[in-house]
Amino acid sequence: MHEEKQITRRHFLAAFSTVAAGIALAACAQQPATPAATQAPAAAKPAIKIGHLTPRTGFLAPAGFYSSIGVIVGFDMINNAGGVLGGRKFDIIAEDSVDAGTAVQKTIKLCEKDKVDFLMGEINSASALAETENAAKYQKIFINTGANSDQLRQDKCNHYSFHIESSNTQSVKACMYYLSKNKADLKNYYFPYSDYAFGQNLYQVAKAEAAKYGFKEIGNDPIPTGTTEFSSYIQKIKSAKPDIIFNCLAGTDWQVFVKQYADAGAPFYHAAAQFETNNVWGVPRDVMGAIGGIGAAVWYFKVDDPGSVKFVEEATKKLGKPPDDQCYKDAIGATLLAKAVDATGGTDTEKVIKYFESGAEFDLWKGRKGKFSTQDHQLLQTMYTLQMKPKDKLTDQWDWCDVAYVNPGPNDPLESIHIAKADSVCKL
Repeated sequence: MHEEKQITRRHFLAAFSTVAAGIALAACAQQPATPAATQAPAAAKPAIKIGHLTPRTGFLAPAGFYSSIGVIVGFDMINNAGGVLGGRKFDIIAEDSVDAGTAVQKTIKLCEKDKVDFLMGEINSASALAETENAAKYQKIFINTGANSDQLRQDKCNHYSFHIESSNTQSVKACMYYLSKNKADLKNYYFPYSDYAFGQNLYQVAKAEAAKYGFKEIGNDPIPTGTTEFSSYIQKIKSAKPDIIFNCLAGTDWQVFVKQYADAGAPFYHAAAQFETNNVWGVPRDVMGAIGGIGAAVWYFKVDDPGSVKFVEEATKKLGKPPDDQCYKDAIGATLLAKAVDATGGTDTEKVIKYFESGAEFDLWKGRKGKFSTQDHQLLQTMYTLQMKPKDKLTDQWDWCDVAYVNPGPNDPLESIHIAKADSVCKL
């Protein structure tokens, strides 16, 4: 693999190139050329500085890899089209937020030293919780593109944070609705979950939503992140004999669990609220095909929309393969932020916030427009329930899934899979 090129003139994450070379997802990807988004603008107009945080090392590094490519592609598309405000370009300053403590340090550095105009990114919910606090301290807008915990939209919400990534509630509601309509006879659920902010919250949300449909929890396991041996957990699951394993794991833990579950015979139906393609691609496709099952995702690269088709084309040039949904979320975050800057005539924080809160609708490259909720700044959008293709139908190197359902349906409000207003404790 060729050496990773710099993301900005001043900042290069050497650790990222090491990780990208080491993970399976990056092994077959072409290294991206230095993006137009980070070149010094030809005109004298000052660049708009974006502080981008994502885990480029650690157990979430595979998702972080796609996140880092997505933000590059998103701002490249904008810069190559002339930028905003009559020629201003975006300059990405990238940082590795491997854990919450590091995320705090990097956020402070981006705000105090680099004096960024906006903050973007993240995947780890614990890191995002720390970053939102500092975003509020420095009065910087933080566009969360990858952290799911409902806490970010509930008691930890704030005036400065906006969420492109789906909440755990959105993902779970999309999943459970499909299961209630298509697998209603499978009543008994087992919940393995990652034992940190994301997984703990996802489990609680999934457990509550399952109960609404009359499904029964017959077991759960909080599993430390970075676990490499799941045999004892899988044996407990097999002994419990559930109808459905509702997978609430994250990152490489998700992949390792699924591989070992397949080795154990995969006797029970598999569902996952977070069915992100970088996770699926991190498992041999014959294994995923044998396991089957469903899960929810914000986006899928086969979505037939002009915006998605263009994005897939541009991202594939960087990756050498199709982008995943995390790549999409960072790119669409860049697009929404650019629209806000153009619409408000600059980078004034309060003006951009008011614009996002105005009910403005955005083309999300998936057929139905979305908007930010004034309740908690969550992007209201459709979710895709993806179903693994059977093993004998896996003829495409990357297209492993079929879109089983789009939720909400075309006649249902986007709020129908959001945190109910009556349940919201967010105070912006």
